[in-house]
Amino acid sequence: MIAGAALAAIGAYLFQVIGTRALGNGGFAPVGTLWTIQYLLVSVVLLPIETHVARQSLIAGATDLRASGLSLIRLWEWLTVVAVAASAVCWLVRDQLFRGPDDLALVVGAIVLAYGAFLIVRGRLAGAERFKAYGVVTASESMARAVAAALVAAFVPSVRAFA
Repeated sequence: MIAGAALAAIGAYLFQVIGTRALGNGGFAPVGTLWTIQYLLVSVVLLPIETHVARQSLIAGATDLRASGLSLIRLWEWLTVVAVAASAVCWLVRDQLFRGPDDLALVVGAIVLAYGAFLIVRGRLAGAERFKAYGVVTASESMARAVAAALVAAFVPSVRAFA
């Protein structure tokens, strides 16, 4: 897990370096805003979901996936509500947040759903005490984003593409 977290930090750093070099400080600012929103949503809303899923997985046992099915449906309902609400709030203040690309408010909802799924997976892995796999998926997500950033920078360097 520690190695995965370290690689994830490096991947996040590389994404920001690549994006800033491709778009410039001002050009990358809307993406930086998305990162701040992502950090807040993950910290406040999504990490507790990961913890809940890990706890449910421990209680149900790693082999009994049916027991937590209803809980997962409720989590997805909750994630959908949060995604819509977060996008709506960001849409209302889009000029102050993004200074141009208004559709980035919709990306916020996609962030909630994507990271919600990611943290449900990590919660399952933690609950099954598969900590090596937890570290691998944590590192892989961030490194894949850094590779995608390099491709975006090389072929379509734009705020929307980085978002």
